[in-house]
Amino acid sequence: MLVSQSSVFRAMFTHSNTKEAMTNCIFIDDANPEAVNRMIGFIYTAELDDCLNDDEVIAVLMLADRYDIQNLKSLCQDELIFQLSDRNVCKVLRVADQTRADVLKCACIETIEKYKKTITESNPWRDLKKTDQSLVFEVLEKIMASDGSPPKKKK
Repeated sequence: MLVSQSSVFRAMFTHSNTKEAMTNCIFIDDANPEAVNRMIGFIYTAELDDCLNDDEVIAVLMLADRYDIQNLKSLCQDELIFQLSDRNVCKVLRVADQTRADVLKCACIETIEKYKKTITESNPWRDLKKTDQSLVFEVLEKIMASDGSPPKKKK
């Protein structure tokens, strides 16, 4: 079942010289156990628990990206877009960038544009400016290039 949903798991089990193929076991000991259980549950049921908070969804998204489970990654992006707010957008933006979740990243940029005054005065934004200047620059470039140009002058 794992190999049908993940190219990473497929590679682990189809190459005979891997530890996973020899033992028929995978050890994921560097991730949140609850997130791992949710990922495995999704592989078997194609469902994700309802009522997860943003941190729980982020943990699952990180695993979905790491193990290339595209359906789960898409579902996590949708859930995080639904949960986006001025309070969590900087955290979610950073994760979207790390996981190459482009749809989620665009939604974060739209949220930042919508709540720009509140967000740019927040501690998470200040922290993001210190730790990931290239991401902040990308966000600001996209906001400036958006359709917010001034009205045309009358003749």
